[in-house]
Amino acid sequence: MVSWPMSIAITGPEKYDLQDLVCAEIALRFEVSPDSVMILEPANGEDAELMFTVSGKTRVVEIQVKGASGHVTLSSIA
Repeated sequence: MVSWPMSIAITGPEKYDLQDLVCAEIALRFEVSPDSVMILEPANGEDAELMFTVSGKTRVVEIQVKGASGHVTLSSIA
């Protein structure tokens, strides 16, 4: 079996596609909330920033998408 080194030229575009899909999924989930705002690639931020209100209090969630192979578990993202 031949193992080829990974190249940013190959994996980079795929990870950007994943980032776009994740951000689109989150935006669609929160579109029903009239006060939600999502900013893609905010200045000095991560991949996206989601703001919404819960019980009168504004919540801000920074979203950072990472690509990896295999299943995601709580221990792998903690």
